[in-house]
Amino acid sequence: MKTHGSDKARTAWTEAETRELISLYDTMRSMDRDGLLGRRKDQASKKDLILAWLRDNAPHRSRGSVEAKLMNISASCEASGFEILVGYKPLRNRAASLDALVASMLSACLLLMVAA
Repeated sequence: MKTHGSDKARTAWTEAETRELISLYDTMRSMDRDGLLGRRKDQASKKDLILAWLRDNAPHRSRGSVEAKLMNISASCEASGFEILVGYKPLRNRAASLDALVASMLSACLLLMVAA
C-alpha cells in the first residue's frame, strides 16, 4: 500500500526503529533545553536531525512518517508526565505499547541523569 504523495510503501514500525526514534526525541528535548536546537547558525535544526536519522536508521521511511511518529511520542510523553518537545503537538492515535516503551526508556534516561 502506498502513502499519499509518496513512493515509499507503508510498513509497520519495528521496535528497534521506535527505540532509535525515542532516543532522537530525547536528544532533541535536551538540545532544546540547552538552547542548541533552533534556527540560528550556532544551533542544530530539527529538520537536519530528522534527515540524518532517516539516512542512518530508516531510509525507507518518509520525513512525514517520522514527524507523525514524533507527535505520537509527544502524546506518550504527555501521558507519562514527561515534558514534550515543542513543535510536535501530541497525536492521540498511537499504540498503547508506545506509551509503555516511552515511559520505560525516558525513566531509564532520567535515572542515569540523576545518578551522574
